[in-house]
Amino acid sequence: MFGDFQVQRCIGRGGMGIVYRGRQLSLDRLVAIKALKSSVATNENFIRRFTREAKTAAQIIHNNIVQIYYVGQENHTFFIAMEYVDGKSVRDLINEQKGLPESQAVDIILQASLGLQRAHRHNILHRDIKPDNLILNKQGEVKVADFGLALDLGESRVHAGPAKIEGSPHYLSPEQAMREEMTFASDIYSLGATLYHMVTGEPPFTGNSVAAIIAKHVTDYPRSPREINGGLSKGVCQVIQKMMAKRPDDRMSNIEEVIAQLKEMTDDRTRTLEVAGTHWFMEERDDSKRLRDMMAVLEVNKVISQEKDTDRLLLRIIHEITGAMNAERSTLYIYDPEKVEIWAKVAEGLEDQKIIRLPIGKGIAGAVARDLRTEVINNAYDDPRFNREVDDTSGFKTKNMVCMPILGREAELLGVIQVLNKKEGDFTSYDESILSALAAHVGLALENNLYFCLEKPHCKEVCESEPF
Repeated sequence: MFGDFQVQRCIGRGGMGIVYRGRQLSLDRLVAIKALKSSVATNENFIRRFTREAKTAAQIIHNNIVQIYYVGQENHTFFIAMEYVDGKSVRDLINEQKGLPESQAVDIILQASLGLQRAHRHNILHRDIKPDNLILNKQGEVKVADFGLALDLGESRVHAGPAKIEGSPHYLSPEQAMREEMTFASDIYSLGATLYHMVTGEPPFTGNSVAAIIAKHVTDYPRSPREINGGLSKGVCQVIQKMMAKRPDDRMSNIEEVIAQLKEMTDDRTRTLEVAGTHWFMEERDDSKRLRDMMAVLEVNKVISQEKDTDRLLLRIIHEITGAMNAERSTLYIYDPEKVEIWAKVAEGLEDQKIIRLPIGKGIAGAVARDLRTEVINNAYDDPRFNREVDDTSGFKTKNMVCMPILGREAELLGVIQVLNKKEGDFTSYDESILSALAAHVGLALENNLYFCLEKPHCKEVCESEPF
């Protein structure tokens, strides 16, 4: 029992809670009861997120949103009582049918959009739209669920601690992946990625690690849905294309525009949109350059994945990234969790064997490691965090840089890559996106070679060995 709510049976489990079917005795109605797991019941962050989900969702009264009835605590267990939806998640339907008919998929996304419209009008951003969080009941009604990551855009927010990527890797927006400010356009992107999965039976991007999938949202373009499902209309492909545009400003301007276009498609499947360009998800002004750059990324991955020797791997990574980024020099820092620091041999081309060691939070690279946030700096000497010691001793002058964390399969810190002095002009957000793709491949290479090797005695002193 949870107060007035009687538990009947378990119907689902997640990382944070257990969901039961139950009955509210006073009103004699079926309910879903989400209880916080005992393993996290004393974790303040989990408790805060759990209660935030209830309070946020309770503000939104709409037929396409799972309604919250009660939030409370029973015998030290936090729980939420909510509307019981007798049906299946869109994820279940995709798995059963290997994809959904276009008309059904469009109708589901339209209903979900109507629910999100009410949320957005309350300044609430969902941040975790995905097939698992769209539930279809037996009457064909769609319910948007799980507001555990929701963000009230009307509240003032103060940065307090390391920035983290929150959301599901297969559906999060590029700005989410880059830890940039999110807007209602971020939910539109996730809806588009979900629609893509529904009509093709495949998510837009796959990869060998969480980091690789996340990076693809920033740098890559998925296959045309019609290459996978030849029966799709051109119109639905164009709607997905616009919803999943890389830049938020290139998507629908708001959820109302999404609703309008989906309603028009429901009335006329032959309808097409007025969109620039003829290539799937490609922008005419940089198609050829992006294609060349993506080929370079794949070539870097091919080269570093074949290197088994630790020292040579580190050198190879530096060489390949410097070339791919059209830069003068790169430095690869490795995270040492025992000492809570990052370390690196000085950049290639210098004869000094000196090891650079930075506590987490110190200097630009240390700040990137702490915050898990990419830094693009186009006048290094103006940044008070910049350490001129290496420049002073080597004669090298750092002009600009892009510094990015390297993450592992579970989005944990492995190291930091710092690329110095672009040969032509300043580093841009486009350079940042290319480095993001490179960093994903570097993360895989480190996990397969160096990262776990650091726990072994013969690798502990790798940084004291001969210079590269």
